[in-house]
Amino acid sequence: MKSQIFTSKTRAFVLGIISIFFAGGTFAQQTLINVNGWNAYVHVPWDYAANPTKSYPTIIFIPGLGEVGTNASSVIANGPGAYIAQGWNGNVQVGTDSVKFIIISLQPPSAWPSTDAINPRIQTLKSLYRIDKNKMHLTGLSMGGWAAMCFVTADPLEGPYTYATQVASVVSIEGVQASDNAPWPQKFNNMALYGGKMMNFEQSNDYRKGDIAVAQMNTAKIGSAQYIETNYSGGGHCCWEQFYGGHGVQPNQFILEGVSQNIYEWMARNPQQVNGALPVTLQNFTARNVNESVTLQWSTSYEKNSNYFEIQRSTDGANFSKIGMQYTAGNSTLVNNYTFDDKRPAKGTNYYRLASVDLDGRTSFSKIVSVNIKVAHSFSLSQVHLNKEINNLMLTVNSDKPQNIRATIMDAGGRVYYSTSLKVNMGTNSITKELSNLGKGIYFLKVATGDELITTPLLAD
Repeated sequence: MKSQIFTSKTRAFVLGIISIFFAGGTFAQQTLINVNGWNAYVHVPWDYAANPTKSYPTIIFIPGLGEVGTNASSVIANGPGAYIAQGWNGNVQVGTDSVKFIIISLQPPSAWPSTDAINPRIQTLKSLYRIDKNKMHLTGLSMGGWAAMCFVTADPLEGPYTYATQVASVVSIEGVQASDNAPWPQKFNNMALYGGKMMNFEQSNDYRKGDIAVAQMNTAKIGSAQYIETNYSGGGHCCWEQFYGGHGVQPNQFILEGVSQNIYEWMARNPQQVNGALPVTLQNFTARNVNESVTLQWSTSYEKNSNYFEIQRSTDGANFSKIGMQYTAGNSTLVNNYTFDDKRPAKGTNYYRLASVDLDGRTSFSKIVSVNIKVAHSFSLSQVHLNKEINNLMLTVNSDKPQNIRATIMDAGGRVYYSTSLKVNMGTNSITKELSNLGKGIYFLKVATGDELITTPLLAD
């Protein structure tokens, strides 16, 4: 079908052409329209015309540099449009529900489209289609991932919000570093605090600092973002079908928020949660040191479709792992009390959080609590400073004896940027090390010897 201006006169005709039947079944169709001068391919669910008052979850895809322009077929060469062209009907199964998406592949005519250029097209799409305002998801590859991240960080820091409020989630596939909106990465707070989420995928040899954006969102609200590193075909800037499907490939399953699922299933599970509503209402969550073990206690005053709590622990406050599980009451308006004992906490500070998982597999996280398990460390840190202007790490180590220690700098995703062995003397040791490969962001310094470990955050500004 040739490109056309989508008017009220043509709406009924266009929306009626939803599927074509072949001997093998129904082949999901996409309609080419013109949105304020931009090409867009649109897929609507098979029951769209039969439900004139129903709104639908929606995925808006923005392509990479290689797909911009006026050749409309390019915008569905990759992304969800390619998967639909392969035969996907735009539906995913989440629990017992079949979630049907409106899927729109939006083609900028030139590279690096601004938020001010994208937003009027989104508003036009909202006027033409019944898009659920709490279930609109942005995704993009490379430049498109950059555009999606720039969109949700275009508001002033801490509001008022115009852009972050529109988007339930962002899925960035190898997105270019989205540092255009200052202050970066602090502008990512806006989406996290309003209840949006982000999944940021990067290849192992295609680093674009998505982990820094993820760490910033999780600083604003724990559990609002996740960073996933992949290694397809050598880990370069490629392999879009592994994430979106298409070209004869099904989208891969990833462990996203503790659940094995593809990106479409994850989006279906994550409508916008204004004010960060949990599947349960926590009254309290505490941690106590009881004879060098840790007792966790929490209470709920409300549960709806809740399944279980996953108890998670961290030694650095950023990287958590599962240490136990407690099933919940499920549906309840009564007060329910829970207890869990961590019999083998790590030495030093232990951080704990609860992952509340509902019956559909959707996960939300509690606040973080911490407990210190006292250890007679043979060394301590009295000063740690990262000076980006001269690329120096300066730290002061106080040691009870001469010994070797190892200092490691890593980010919130566990990526190691620097590691070295240091020989310290008894007493105060002032150490300066030159660093050359750290960008701006939040890092963690781990200093260890034997079974002793001290972790402290670093801000490279």
